[in-house]
Amino acid sequence: MEFFILSFIILSIAYMAWRRWSGAPTPPAIKVSEEDLLIKEESFNRINKWIISEKKYLNPDIKLDTVAKGVHLSEKQVSSSINTIACQNFNSYINKLRIKEAQALLLDQAYGHFTIDAVAEMVGFSNKVSFYKAFKKVTGKSPTDYRRSPNQYH
Repeated sequence: MEFFILSFIILSIAYMAWRRWSGAPTPPAIKVSEEDLLIKEESFNRINKWIISEKKYLNPDIKLDTVAKGVHLSEKQVSSSINTIACQNFNSYINKLRIKEAQALLLDQAYGHFTIDAVAEMVGFSNKVSFYKAFKKVTGKSPTDYRRSPNQYH
């Protein structure tokens, strides 16, 4: 009896490994209808426009509820739209916009005299550790390395 249980466990593990590494398709966690996808895309475009055109992402206190009120959607709709269309959560989405702004400032000669911590604060990070982690996650480089070798990264 133990042999059969052990065999079943081994075969189950082997099957799961085969599915993962063979590229066998896995069913999506949530199916989204085409109509729902269009609604989420429209919502995301409104959210994106509102956040980017007014540079709301530079506000260190920006929260999901603030955005929801600004675009006249529920927090759930904002979160779901960002998750579905941008494939990231709200905080990652905001941090990515902030890092993009930081990249521009780090390469701009007019901001060359600013410290990296000052740039982090300018783009909405209130914590330098969070800035460094987010920058590395988005760019693969530290802010210092990015600033030192501008031609290599843009």
